[in-house]
Amino acid sequence: MRDIPLRFRARVRHEPDRSYAVLVEGPDGEVLVGATGSLREVRRVAREGAASLFGVPPERVAEEHLDVVVPQPPYGRDGQWVRIVSAGEREYLDFAPVPTNEEVAELRRYLARSAEPPS
Repeated sequence: MRDIPLRFRARVRHEPDRSYAVLVEGPDGEVLVGATGSLREVRRVAREGAASLFGVPPERVAEEHLDVVVPQPPYGRDGQWVRIVSAGEREYLDFAPVPTNEEVAELRRYLARSAEPPS
């Protein structure tokens, strides 16, 4: 059995299909351990992935020792293009906006940064 760290580190990457790829920092660097379509399942996938990487049962990866980083995209909370188009008594959300070139460039920069391994 490998020595297990005191803290386990995982990172979530937003995928183009709106799923969440879960990468865990293991003994040989960061490894993709799974993906899920539900943000609620990210911690479970990270925990099971960390346990698998270190060859221990999942219960050895304590919830309080698991750090999961979920980057927030510039538009919406889950990578979806969302923009408020009117404010007043009610806010109207446009889920299919026509983005400007500047907005597209900003989102592409964000996505490129989220795909890079942590330094």
